[in-house]
Amino acid sequence: ALAEGLRRLATEVAAHPTLPERIRRAFLTKNTVGYSLNALLDATSPAAILQRLVIGSEGTLAFIASATFRTLPLPKYRATAWLLFRDIEEACRAVTPLTALHARAIEILDAVALRRIEKQLPHALPNGEPAALLVEFQEEDEFLIAKRVESVAPILLTFDLKSPAAFTRDATAQAAYWKIRKGLFPSVGAVRAAGTAVVIEDVTFPVERLANGVRALRMCFDTHGYSDAVIFGHAKDGNLHFTLTPDLSRPAEIARYAGFMQALVTLVLDQGGHLKAEHGTGRNMAPFVERQWGADAVAIMHRIKDLLDPLGILNPGVLLSNDPQIHLKNLKT
Repeated sequence: ALAEGLRRLATEVAAHPTLPERIRRAFLTKNTVGYSLNALLDATSPAAILQRLVIGSEGTLAFIASATFRTLPLPKYRATAWLLFRDIEEACRAVTPLTALHARAIEILDAVALRRIEKQLPHALPNGEPAALLVEFQEEDEFLIAKRVESVAPILLTFDLKSPAAFTRDATAQAAYWKIRKGLFPSVGAVRAAGTAVVIEDVTFPVERLANGVRALRMCFDTHGYSDAVIFGHAKDGNLHFTLTPDLSRPAEIARYAGFMQALVTLVLDQGGHLKAEHGTGRNMAPFVERQWGADAVAIMHRIKDLLDPLGILNPGVLLSNDPQIHLKNLKT
């Protein structure tokens, strides 16, 4: 019955006049909003469809009893640079050419994030609103890694950099750069006011609109009283994370947070982005899945849920919910 139900859904989706193209477009970039509807187009058997649907389903369709990981070796050669730019627009302008040169990682930090960890940075921050990119090339061939570094040098001369643009292959220096980036979220959590929570969200913008997205987020933060929120993420994918530290024990704070979430959803969708990129949909975005996908796509998602969990006992309210207030309930204070 399960296999037949999955076959039927795949047939219906393939025959839909607009949904296949919507699905393909949605998964051209990072996207974890709702269920992986691309499974219904990409897989050729019910077992393969199920395998893809379960991934990222947050325990709402099945649970994992055991797992075996096939690991890959780390690349032999790496070259890493900490690039400090005049502002977010200049930093984002560098993303596309760096991607074209096969940079494996392009991590972005906005001005508020940089000020928060200023003492840990390799260079003093200039006045204004600087932004940083942590860029890394990774290759198996030593000649090729040298070629990458050589090819990026003239490109970087065209940008307004506020620190020397030097790529290093020194493991100690590389570890120090990555410690700054990976330590940002714990740093935010460590200095929050007593009694506040740490909320981290995860959205995407088209790369060509990434700077606009950062500016729009900052304006949204200021409007709703979250000016201390930091923005960081994976610029190559247009993927931004940001953190808020609200006191969710106070009704007024919950109301403020509710207003912020409505504004955030509108902002991201108006820019052609996704409400989730890496993190699961969760309860926080469950009320907004339909705004991202449309009613017809969400109806398919509900049928997937009913097919695998007819009693509705696996993580109810997570990922899909008919309660528009589910993200404001059962909050951690």
